[in-house]
Amino acid sequence: MLTQTQQSFLERFGITDRGGSGGAATEYDALLSEAEDRLSRVRALPPRAGQLLKDLTGPIAAAVTAARKAAAQGAQDDAVGTLSAQVTLGRKLDREVDTVTEYLREAKGFAARLAETRAQARGHGAAAVEDYLKRLENDDKRRQAAEARGEFDQAIIACEAQEARHAAMMQEAGRATNCNKVRHEIESEIARLESHAPGGGNARPVIATVREMMNDADNFGKSANWVGAALTMRKARTELQLGTRGLELMEKLRPDEEATEFTRAHVQILAHIKALQGLKSGGPIQRELRRIVEMTKDARKALPDENKALHLLNQCRAACIDLTQAVLENGRYASSFKQLFRQRDQLRQVQQDKCAQPEIKRVTKLLREADSLTRRLDFPAAIAQVDAAAKTLQTGLRAAHLYADTVRPARAALARLAQGGDKTAAQSGLNALDEAFRKRDLKRADSLARAALDGG
Repeated sequence: MLTQTQQSFLERFGITDRGGSGGAATEYDALLSEAEDRLSRVRALPPRAGQLLKDLTGPIAAAVTAARKAAAQGAQDDAVGTLSAQVTLGRKLDREVDTVTEYLREAKGFAARLAETRAQARGHGAAAVEDYLKRLENDDKRRQAAEARGEFDQAIIACEAQEARHAAMMQEAGRATNCNKVRHEIESEIARLESHAPGGGNARPVIATVREMMNDADNFGKSANWVGAALTMRKARTELQLGTRGLELMEKLRPDEEATEFTRAHVQILAHIKALQGLKSGGPIQRELRRIVEMTKDARKALPDENKALHLLNQCRAACIDLTQAVLENGRYASSFKQLFRQRDQLRQVQQDKCAQPEIKRVTKLLREADSLTRRLDFPAAIAQVDAAAKTLQTGLRAAHLYADTVRPARAALARLAQGGDKTAAQSGLNALDEAFRKRDLKRADSLARAALDGG
């Protein structure tokens, strides 16, 4: 049965109802409503979406206009035919509205990542993002070309291609920036030392060691190992600070000069103890300092037996020399320890599918062992554990980068291959790739992943 509105429409234009709800008028109303709903949905989107969909909305809008005109002239069948011709296009528009909406969201994120990377490339982080920026710019060209063709699903793929790597690459840029900043600080301090004495005076050996460490950091950077570069450059800065401070302390104490006159030697040792107390150090060192303070009190109590007092005071001197070395080693240890904890947490944040979890667990274990060693003042052993943790962390970061760059996309490609029917080949390729990555044969894993992505 027709509604009152539909019946009035028929009577207005002198159209005879030839079949109730299945007639041309009912079909026209349904088709017109459907087409207008589609156009209204597009008009509700941002203007940019409407522009991208105009090749679809244009013909539909024109059909609506033509159909209305035909209906007004009583050519109901022509109106239905005009709208029916656009039904397939309308269904395509339904699909493309969702795709374009997703594309605009992804394109916005992509533009932000590209802008952030370009900003890093203009600053001190340039060396770390040079290759990544080239890939992003290539993806941008792919995105633009796909958009121009109306292939919005391909444009989305281009936008998402490097997304998984972005957080890690920005961390790398931060490390490169930090390396340059620390280098500038070191060079300024070396220049200050050398301005006071030719070649740095007594600090000459420390400066030579620091420059070697800086060269090592540069080599790490050239091989794109920015974790190693940042750790080594900061260790160089710590070495310069502690090395020169240690020289000052030892000069004041004059370790080769045993006490021969109590009052002068006692004042000298107390001044050295006070300087050690002013340096940052952990509980075990503070306890040893308190023990040395008690030794100086015992030396004073031994007076007027000056021979005994001097003997005890020389024991204090020897203990101060040992503790000074421990304080310096603690400074070297603490600097690297804090950096590694921070770098470990950053790796945990950027890894995908827990791909670097073995390295994260091992780094945590090594750092805990190092902390236990410092409680016994065994700083050389603790530093060795920290160095081992640094190497493990670098392996984990390389693995995380490789996983995001090629291994994860290759695994997805092999999964698609299995769905396509070639399950045996896909499973074989996946097993080989997973085994190589699990064993951290990263060169082989990269080769296998690229072969899978190339379809070979």
